[in-house]
Amino acid sequence: MSDPSTINVAIGLGSNLGDPGAQITAAVARLRAAGGTNLRVSAAYESAPEDCVPGTPWFLNAAVTMHWGGAATSLLASCQQI
Repeated sequence: MSDPSTINVAIGLGSNLGDPGAQITAAVARLRAAGGTNLRVSAAYESAPEDCVPGTPWFLNAAVTMHWGGAATSLLASCQQI
């Protein structure tokens, strides 16, 4: 049975600069370190840039679902730092 004080959340991740795969991996680790539990990560997929300047690199994207036991505002703050 799940803890009633936790909420289920889903977060979209994306990167197109530097090493996008490493950045997504690091973001998942940071979400876990911030207090996310039972993380599940989708397969990564690439998408073409839309409404960006010419030459913008393609994006690498993934989605994460997890349990969060803190306040929604603390999750937002963690995501903004990441």
